[in-house]
Amino acid sequence: MVTFSVSTIPLPGMTRGSAKWGDYDQDGDLDILLMGQDAAGTWNWYIFRNDPGGFNQQFNHIDYINFGDGEWGDFDNDGDLDVILSGGKKTFLYQNNSGTFIKLQSNFYGLNYASVSWVDYDNDNDLDLFLTGDYKLGMTTVPVSMFYRNNTCLPNSIPQAPVNLSSVSQGDSIIFSWNSGNDVETSSAGLYYNMYVGSISNNVDSLSPMSDILSGQRRVIAIGNACSNKTWKMKNASTGTYYWSVQSIDHAYAGSPFAPEKIITLIVGNDDVDKSSVGNELTVYPNPSNGEFKLMYIGELDDVKMEIFDAHAKLVFSRFIKKSSTNKSVDIKSTEISAGVYTLILTTLKGTITKKLVFL
Repeated sequence: MVTFSVSTIPLPGMTRGSAKWGDYDQDGDLDILLMGQDAAGTWNWYIFRNDPGGFNQQFNHIDYINFGDGEWGDFDNDGDLDVILSGGKKTFLYQNNSGTFIKLQSNFYGLNYASVSWVDYDNDNDLDLFLTGDYKLGMTTVPVSMFYRNNTCLPNSIPQAPVNLSSVSQGDSIIFSWNSGNDVETSSAGLYYNMYVGSISNNVDSLSPMSDILSGQRRVIAIGNACSNKTWKMKNASTGTYYWSVQSIDHAYAGSPFAPEKIITLIVGNDDVDKSSVGNELTVYPNPSNGEFKLMYIGELDDVKMEIFDAHAKLVFSRFIKKSSTNKSVDIKSTEISAGVYTLILTTLKGTITKKLVFL
């Protein structure tokens, strides 16, 4: 059962607004952009900086933006997060100038009941703006959806991938870690990170990054699933081999290529994992063994790819067994493997079976 506990971190109560996360000061943790109506009935927007021990208010602007929305985004490609706000028949763009937010003159429609979103819809490496809401046109109110193309002359640079990827198992968990990526505009401390984890190479069946794995191009405009962290823990994992990688994401929400893929094999207790329809038909005997064992089966054996991995996910033995309707066992001799605990992965047309092997 998944449970959450209420935090006691004090923040002002707000209604009819929005709350968004972003590392505006590029110190490696996420700050809050908060807007709406407070308990006194005033329409404010705030920035709360994430500091050790809590969130400290840095900005409080009374712009009377009501029934609206706000969003972080580096529209000018200088590496820091700017702010767009819309609501109350107003739309304001604030430029982050070394930590001070300056309201810019703009030609944006002022909207009610607004929603704002940054998106590079024309793929020219800068953030364009998408607005929706009610627009007052004379005596008539009409709903609008509008794109504003960003005509900046400074295209954003794609960040570089993180380095020094490593992973360790801890019970039924895996702890993934890496060192910072780099970027021309966004500081290394301000980058976000985004992971994928799969049960086979270049697969995302355990954790999806919402990015193209081959190019790194993001499929959503958002920070990564690892936020600003350079470690990530996958809990309650099953015995098996996991393939993973991570990419950097800058303040224009551009993704780097993924770092070279890494592999880790997790063995949880005495668990075997059967992702096939033939698990009851395949057995390994004896186990533990001295390196000589039999793969025994009932019925007709399909082609089987057999792989043995050590605790560091290094392939130490492999064999391809051809389909047979007569043989009921296959002798396996792997006496060159030293004593220890290994993972046996059997891949058939009907699925994959993972078993723990112990060599004495």
